[in-house]
Amino acid sequence: MTTIELQGELGINNAAELKKIFISALEKKQPITFDVSKLEDIDVSIVQLLYALYSEMDSSCSISYIGMLSPLVKKRLFNIGVASSPTLSEQEILNEIEAKLRVLHE
Repeated sequence: MTTIELQGELGINNAAELKKIFISALEKKQPITFDVSKLEDIDVSIVQLLYALYSEMDSSCSISYIGMLSPLVKKRLFNIGVASSPTLSEQEILNEIEAKLRVLHE
């Protein structure tokens, strides 16, 4: 399993570096776990990278998440249309993300 820690404020200025990390993780053909416990903020470019990662996965790979999302990250995910409400629990938000990612992968 590959664990990728998302931390700090992630935005377009981090996208190229994260893309390399994501590609490297995909090449290992192992489950990928994102640790979001230290993630302070996120913008749409990082969410787009996550969607791209999911769309490039094959059946030997899966994605999971650990950690608690900050209220600001929940609000950002709601504002960009990934979550249906900023007051959802982490599990509810992750379930919504997973459902949307599955649709892309079909």
